[in-house]
Amino acid sequence: MMLFVSKRHTARPKFALRLLTAVVLALPLIPLSGGAAIAATTSSAHVTFSDGMLQPSSVSITTGGMVSWTNDSDYTVTLSSNAWGSHSVQPDGSWSYTFGSAGTYTYTATSRTESGRSTSQTGTVTVGGSGSPPPSPSPTPPPSPSPTSTPPPPPPPTPTPTTPATPSPTATPSPSNASVMVGDDFFNPKTVTVALGSTVTWTNGGSQHTVTCTGSCGPQTFDSGNMNTGATFSHTFTVAGTYNYVCVYHAPGMSGTITVQ
Repeated sequence: MMLFVSKRHTARPKFALRLLTAVVLALPLIPLSGGAAIAATTSSAHVTFSDGMLQPSSVSITTGGMVSWTNDSDYTVTLSSNAWGSHSVQPDGSWSYTFGSAGTYTYTATSRTESGRSTSQTGTVTVGGSGSPPPSPSPTPPPSPSPTSTPPPPPPPTPTPTTPATPSPTATPSPSNASVMVGDDFFNPKTVTVALGSTVTWTNGGSQHTVTCTGSCGPQTFDSGNMNTGATFSHTFTVAGTYNYVCVYHAPGMSGTITVQ
């Protein structure tokens, strides 16, 4: 499924004012004893998408904090992440999301032009603690006095050694390859189970799509990038676990799962 957007014909706001706002909101400063300053984790941050770039691409906030995005480009921007799925921001529009759990969240900002060309940028949101000062360390108790030494008890009788049973080896499944067809708004099959070391190959039989597993999607990450009609992408799984992947253009509805045993 192709998604086209129209270019604006109105004057764009001055980039310098938006960049200054992003810097003030995303990088609050804490003075040091020597007069210098460092960036601190705050309860909120602001990111601007302009000229195909996220500014800044990485922000840090406290748990329960909020990040807001402003689209300063001429085209609609789609923000995709496992945290919120997918959300589109119109030109000169903005959108905010509150992060309730600590962790590192990776997201993708994708912009599509009327010619069909797409640009994609990856950003990171690091969510820390509540921002409260660390608790004071507990005082170390003084050492207890050593007890008066007493004669050791006589040693117990030596038990007769027994030979443990040899465990039977566990059979390891052999690697087996699998294929997935990429269609418009679906992966077929949607769920695939393979052995460790197997290779899975995706073939795009639809319009433009991606095969993307980023952030906390699984033990490893992979990303095909933009796949035109007829394109293929392969990935060999060397770490066991469950991988939940999506097409960044049509998430969260277009998704699939790979289980590696």
